[in-house]
Amino acid sequence: MKLTEAINKVYQCEKRLAKGLRVECLTLTLGHAFDTIYLPSIHREGSRKTHLSRFNAHIRVVLGDRPLDKITFAELVDLVDHVRPSQKCRRAIGKLKASTRNRIVDELKAIFSKFTQLELIEANIAKGLQKIPERNQRTRILRADEHARFFAALGDAPLKTRLLVTLLVLTGMRLGEALSARWDFVDMDNRIIRLPDTKGGRPRVIPLSVEACSVCQQLQGMRRNAYLFPGRDAGPMSRPGRQFKALFSAAGVEGLWIHDLRRSFATRIAEVLPTHAVSAILGHSSTAVTERYLVASDLRLHDAADRIGQQLAPMISGSPRSDPTS
Repeated sequence: MKLTEAINKVYQCEKRLAKGLRVECLTLTLGHAFDTIYLPSIHREGSRKTHLSRFNAHIRVVLGDRPLDKITFAELVDLVDHVRPSQKCRRAIGKLKASTRNRIVDELKAIFSKFTQLELIEANIAKGLQKIPERNQRTRILRADEHARFFAALGDAPLKTRLLVTLLVLTGMRLGEALSARWDFVDMDNRIIRLPDTKGGRPRVIPLSVEACSVCQQLQGMRRNAYLFPGRDAGPMSRPGRQFKALFSAAGVEGLWIHDLRRSFATRIAEVLPTHAVSAILGHSSTAVTERYLVASDLRLHDAADRIGQQLAPMISGSPRSDPTS
């Protein structure tokens, strides 16, 4: 190191110390800081995987080698305004959803907020990043006219896949929750599954119907390790993506995703429970999240409209109510 560089380094250290900031930032790149400081601060394994995947796909490739104290707000704006699909994504750049960009904004804000708290940087330069409106709320559920085809195809699916999908249909569990569920979470006497750690960061209790208990009993006969859905060795079963695809194809349910079964469960149970109770069962952070899950079926909408029509018919023109099917 040249003398002028050493003098400048000392000056920078003194400047940071005078502001009460740590000097480690002078040798940290964003990628290294993420790997060694930010990622270990995330306690849930599933969340760590999500954050790492998002960082690797969209942030590391652009700013991973940049010194942490040299990154500017303009560089962050340019990153989120020119988001590219990850290498694993088959979606064209013109079809990237607003939610993809917004999750990157969330990631950057969280990362730089943590570094600000740890006094590695003076201010959260990502704080001013703006999100864009998301108009991609999904409303797909398993419709009543698809039930017969779906459950007929499910009956022909491989046993483990059939039991997994049946449990999702009966409980509204997330796929990841079902695959990571362990036998010590299950209380057959009280007909519940206690999840100690969920996506929302809080434990929750899932009630089991008699039919869901039957699924658990069948799984007990396949028990090989600590997981309800055992995989090879001591781990859980992997996500059966090809089996799901084959099931939906055989059932002829176009455009259905496995997570739509959770929305279908929420929509059905909302017919008999208030929203706050549905929210508790699903483990949502608020009823506002639950309300986005609920999809009013055409039949229920028509029934409600018919009831209003019947009430108001005597007062409308004084004429008897006609039968639209006649």
